[in-house]
Amino acid sequence: MSRRRPGEDVEALEEDEDEASLVVEENRNSKQELIAKVLSRWWYVLDDWPPKDFDYEKELAERKLKRVGFEQWEAEDDVDEQGRTKVYEITHYPGMFRDAKGNAIDLRPMEGRPCYANLAKRSEAELRQMLKTALAKQIDELENGHSPYNDTDHKYIQRLIKELKKLTN
Repeated sequence: MSRRRPGEDVEALEEDEDEASLVVEENRNSKQELIAKVLSRWWYVLDDWPPKDFDYEKELAERKLKRVGFEQWEAEDDVDEQGRTKVYEITHYPGMFRDAKGNAIDLRPMEGRPCYANLAKRSEAELRQMLKTALAKQIDELENGHSPYNDTDHKYIQRLIKELKKLTN
């Protein structure tokens, strides 16, 4: 994967991710299968992403973008006297912005991003350990009623337990 700075071509990034996801499950090798399984529960084993303390104002300034709230949106020019383009942050997606033309602007940091390309840099042994940890935490959350989704599908939990046991043998 080529190095990309936050805010650069979101469409190209999405195409890279789409290509990675084109690997059909039955055609995956063991490492690809581990990556897919870790990605479906990454929040149990990786740091929060994007980081809560990331400096988006710095990224906005570097790209000549100006954050505008919804209440001022219509009153603001699309581009101000200083050449800054107005953008608003997309609700529930910190670091994701839209401009007046509807273009998505991704200012989230690439470092620590839970994606196929970043996990592919890790060894199979590390991925296997990550999956074990993630499954154990997921099972605990589901069994003890800590899931925000109130999911008590016992067959699903049993499948997860079986998968975890298979990894530990």
